[in-house]
Amino acid sequence: MEDTKKQLDKVRTFVGKAKLAEAIEELSTIVNIHQETNYKSTTLLISRLNRLKENQRLGIINQSEIATEFNRISNSILDIMYDIELEIHLENVKKDTKTELENIQEDRIEEIPKKENRTVDLDKKNKLIIENGQEDSNENDEIIIENLEKKLNYLTENNLQKFFNQKILLLGAFGVGKTSLVNQFVHGSFSEEYKTTLGVCIKKKKVVYNHSETTLIIWDMEGVIGAEELRQSYLRGAHGALIVTDLTRPDTVEVAQKIRKLLKGFLPNIQVLTIFNKSDKTPIIETSTMAHLASKGHRILLTSAKTGENVEDAFIYLTKLIHRLLVKFRKERIVKVKEKLEYRRNKKNTQNDH
Repeated sequence: MEDTKKQLDKVRTFVGKAKLAEAIEELSTIVNIHQETNYKSTTLLISRLNRLKENQRLGIINQSEIATEFNRISNSILDIMYDIELEIHLENVKKDTKTELENIQEDRIEEIPKKENRTVDLDKKNKLIIENGQEDSNENDEIIIENLEKKLNYLTENNLQKFFNQKILLLGAFGVGKTSLVNQFVHGSFSEEYKTTLGVCIKKKKVVYNHSETTLIIWDMEGVIGAEELRQSYLRGAHGALIVTDLTRPDTVEVAQKIRKLLKGFLPNIQVLTIFNKSDKTPIIETSTMAHLASKGHRILLTSAKTGENVEDAFIYLTKLIHRLLVKFRKERIVKVKEKLEYRRNKKNTQNDH
């Protein structure tokens, strides 16, 4: 797995240096162990690149056409990389502990043993397979009541004090400082050198909130010009997002608003914090703009990836918002389980009276 990540980094470096032939060659050694379709795609890319070079040599295409095809091939390389990276990261996430939010959203409670089918002798001639959901015997009610009681005990005793992961997205326009924020938070470092993030860079950091250790899986997404460029496959399963703007670039606010709208439409329960980064510089964005966003329900925080101002606070605050949502879902789930349990107990008592 680590070797694959190193190879992908080499591919990314080659693309950044416009060495597409080397990038495709390196990519070919990776994809043949992942997906056959991707392997065929790299073979096609080699043909396209060779054809482009031949047409350029013959002088039958102009510089604009060369640049266009070159960019298309570059994007195709990155698309294949994204697919592989996503496959790797999703596989890693599957190996981790299921998050509490996923359990609740899927209406499944872990650590509750599944009830096996049970054969109950109702009379000497007939046997009935009792399964979850049946309502035609006292014994079935007893099974359901027992299962509901286990769920209720799990919900009330666990109190979210267990290890779970939170997937955090960093989104925003190009050059707003997303990667710098991550590096400051994870490594406590800052660099003046600007490097464009291609695709997604994923990092992890453990934090402690409310006496519970949580691992933040931080997805540092590449900058976008418009929200429509966001890859929904990368957004899936996220619990929270930091949408980053640049205090010296008013245009980044509009991008942030569009991203937030798309994100909320795709993940209604996601917790979002709007970050105004580069507070160490003279701001061009007016406070009235921030006040307007706040009045529309945006949670706002000013940060500086350079000085570290409010960087850790931003991630911890987002963790707090996610935890608060988990508690809310937990309470709602407890109410539903109690209602079902009361119904089953009353039903059983009524049948016994008769």
